Amino acid sequence: MSNWELKSRVSSLRAELAGIELQNQAIRNEIAGVVSDIVRNNSVLLNYNDKIRNSLDTAATTLNESISKALDSFEVQGEIDHIYSQYKRIELANKKIRALNNRKYYEFNNYRTVRKLVQGIMDNLNLNMVSDEVIYKSIEKQHLKTPDYWLTCALLSIMAWNNDDKLLADKAIERAVGLDKKNSSIFYMIFNIRMGREEAAAKWFMLYQQCDLTGSDESTFLMLFSLISKTLTLNVDEKTAGEVKDFINRMMLKNAEREGYKEEEIIGRIQQNLLRLKTSESYDFPGLGKYCKEYEQLLDMLNLAHNNYHILEMIYRIKNVPIDEKNRYLSDFMDELLRKPIPSEQETYDEIEYNELIIRYNGDVDKAKADINEKKKKSRQEFNLMLSLISWIYDFSLDKVNGQMRLNMFTLIKGLQEKAVNKYFSYYRSLHKKVLPVELNDYKADVDFTESAAELEKINTYYENQIEVRLKEIKNIYAYVALGVGAANLVAAYFLHPLIAIAGIGFGIYGVDMIFINKRIKNNIILELQGAKRVTQELFQKLFGEYSQLDETYKEMDLVSTKILEELY
Repeated sequence: MSNWELKSRVSSLRAELAGIELQNQAIRNEIAGVVSDIVRNNSVLLNYNDKIRNSLDTAATTLNESISKALDSFEVQGEIDHIYSQYKRIELANKKIRALNNRKYYEFNNYRTVRKLVQGIMDNLNLNMVSDEVIYKSIEKQHLKTPDYWLTCALLSIMAWNNDDKLLADKAIERAVGLDKKNSSIFYMIFNIRMGREEAAAKWFMLYQQCDLTGSDESTFLMLFSLISKTLTLNVDEKTAGEVKDFINRMMLKNAEREGYKEEEIIGRIQQNLLRLKTSESYDFPGLGKYCKEYEQLLDMLNLAHNNYHILEMIYRIKNVPIDEKNRYLSDFMDELLRKPIPSEQETYDEIEYNELIIRYNGDVDKAKADINEKKKKSRQEFNLMLSLISWIYDFSLDKVNGQMRLNMFTLIKGLQEKAVNKYFSYYRSLHKKVLPVELNDYKADVDFTESAAELEKINTYYENQIEVRLKEIKNIYAYVALGVGAANLVAAYFLHPLIAIAGIGFGIYGVDMIFINKRIKNNIILELQGAKRVTQELFQKLFGEYSQLDETYKEMDLVSTKILEELY
């Protein structure tokens, strides 16, 4: 190929390359425009996306606020409904209380008036202080004609007695017993006791015994029995008295078992209280204190026996109840009986208390019910008879315990008291021994303090044996050996050599000296042991004297136990 052709070909290729470059430039420009459009559109898209996101966030916040407000609205509405319900319950409780109070003040007015009149009669024990005119003026006539309250009938019977109207009195009593046998029996029993008519009171007690006694009624029964136990014993036949006593014992054990006590536990508690009365006394028995190993036990025995005086003093203190204390107890007992509402009243009072609790607890009915049920449960379990018996009898620091109440309780557990004191007596009597271990110097023996002559003879025998034993220990065998050797030397000196005789004489002198020394030692032993025997016998004479005095003191104090049992019987 020629140069021209080559140059032409190069020019053609250059022209073609320039065209291609122009095309490439156009493509680049187009691509740059597209990229520019893409960037611009992406920016717009991002801005739009941000706007949408902001709008959604704003919408979500608005929606959440709306939901929260709706929930708050529902909660407020619930609270409004709850408060409204509480308000309605409180309003209803107030209405009921007003209605119940009206019923209490108007429908029960006759009951309150009757209680006041009877209270006045019982406080003053004066049947004439309330006239028929006062009764008819104070109480509605219709209530007097057809009384529905046992105490009204009791009041009418009292006034009939005062007017010597036996027919009306019997009719009123019959009506009272028909309306409420239990409370009527208690009332007439206490009334007759206050009036000094113990035999009549005993008859009413027998009627009360026939009632169906449950819960706290049993405690009331036991208290009432203790008031007239002596009268019952004196004024009813032996069979009836035995039946009542058996009934009382069964009821006591029933109460004890219900409250978690066994008979042995109760007796143990009584013993503990008896032991608390014990004081540590001082006694002058130096010999026994020094040489008798069981002296502390003897002192304990004496202090326990001496405690009989304290026990007897306590019984006297319990049994000697001033008349004003007895009357105050009876008066308090009667006051409690008179305040006791009849069922319709009690129902009204319980309803008032229940509605008052509803108001106090802002309409919370469930809480009010739970509270009043708990209160009723506690009132049923309030009186622990056995625990009260044990603590109230012996604790004189309790101001709330009336002397008559203490005597009542003491009377109730006489049987248990007898068992407790007999067990107490048996315990300290088991400590009383006539044979005691004595250690005096080298003499040790179990001494029978009721046999002084025999014990002194035992001491004599002991020391005679000691002399014999000690003398046997002193032997002359070495002295006899020395004498034998001396004699042998003398014989040998005769046949062998004169100087051997000197050794024989020395052995002989030694043997004779040993015999005299042993004799002197034996004499000293005899003198020593005879002296010890004499001292020991003299000390034993003093010990026998002290024991005799101790035994006399003990028996004198133990004799008080008989008086204690007499007071308990």
